[in-house]
Amino acid sequence: MIKLFLLVFTLPSFAGVYNYYPESTMSLGRGFNPFKPTQQYQECFEHDGEEEIDTEGAVSTDVIINLVKSYKDLYQYLRFSASAAASFKVYSGSASIEFEEESMFHSDSLTWLILFRSDFGRKGIRAPRLKDEYQELSAKELYQKCGSEVATSVRRGSMVYALLTVKNLKQDYKSRLEKQFKAKASGSLWSAKMKGHYKEIINSALMSHEVSVKIHAVGGEGLKKFKDLLGKEYVDYQKLPSVLSNYLQHLNKENSAPLQYTTTPLSVFAKEPVEHQVFSAGPLSELYYQYQSIYSKANRLYKILYGSDQNKYEINNREHLSGIYKSLMEIQNRLWNAAQTCLSPKKECKVPFYEIQLIQWPHLLKNYCENQRLTALDQGVLSLEFYVMAKKRNLIPIIEHQKVVGYKTCH
Repeated sequence: MIKLFLLVFTLPSFAGVYNYYPESTMSLGRGFNPFKPTQQYQECFEHDGEEEIDTEGAVSTDVIINLVKSYKDLYQYLRFSASAAASFKVYSGSASIEFEEESMFHSDSLTWLILFRSDFGRKGIRAPRLKDEYQELSAKELYQKCGSEVATSVRRGSMVYALLTVKNLKQDYKSRLEKQFKAKASGSLWSAKMKGHYKEIINSALMSHEVSVKIHAVGGEGLKKFKDLLGKEYVDYQKLPSVLSNYLQHLNKENSAPLQYTTTPLSVFAKEPVEHQVFSAGPLSELYYQYQSIYSKANRLYKILYGSDQNKYEINNREHLSGIYKSLMEIQNRLWNAAQTCLSPKKECKVPFYEIQLIQWPHLLKNYCENQRLTALDQGVLSLEFYVMAKKRNLIPIIEHQKVVGYKTCH
């Protein structure tokens, strides 16, 4: 499931711009409060209908292939916002985060973004105004019933993208890959240059390392159309960009998604003065980027030291890693508390200072790969012929419901 988040920043007259995310309650002509993102408000506004702001057809199309090194890089390319993600998480009291690929952006991995995006332009509402029954309400009552802003225009579009992560890299090989594919390829069409750039990345990544791919879609029918991409044993990586491009070409304004809302503050419509509370998007975004990074490292360390992966890795510095894990948990709590402060309008929103040690991620046990193959052979889910093939190619079987559904490179 795609996770999209709000983007907010201050414009003249305190107008706000917010990117769509699934939990959003926003819609044209409805009230909203970024400090209370899950709260639904009454229908306080009326207008003289909707009108197109931009020309018909796709206003623009973007295609990007690029190496991304952090959550901040990723969100900037996708035009997602960490500030609203943090606002929603903190307001709902949910400190946990679900990761598509937990080791993404760690020191032993590399991640590429393959993005196809179409923008179908904006439409707005004409002459928005408070309904008669709300005209005489006090500022406090208006905030409680109508929110602090009203959505007055929406930008619609469609997006499909894939995150390709190469995991468990040794530092020397990671450095070579990083230097080799540092350049970005972008344009308005899937060109021959991009195809060549992508093919080089895939061939190098698949040569001797474990690769994961996660596909996301906004607009249309979601991921239903990607079944032809996933085979019974392998993902057809070479076919991936063509499938994404073809999917986007069949989308239009009717089956697109609201990617961005623009709002007008309540103070514009109220008869008595209304104090506008400025949302601290910048610090809150930075808090969320750092919180995601710390959370993913702590979660992965826990699995290696105490959880499902503790018999998978060769750990020679358990005490040192345990100390780092405890430090990460303390930092995680500090960042969470700081984010909670940001949702109090009259308190200062800032990122606390902290230091973190570089994590040397342990390597897989030398006999781990062979044990995985032998276990599958003993259980009867892997034939002797495929056991010999997997051992020769240094692969281990991926087993689901007592069936081999694929293979991955072992390290």
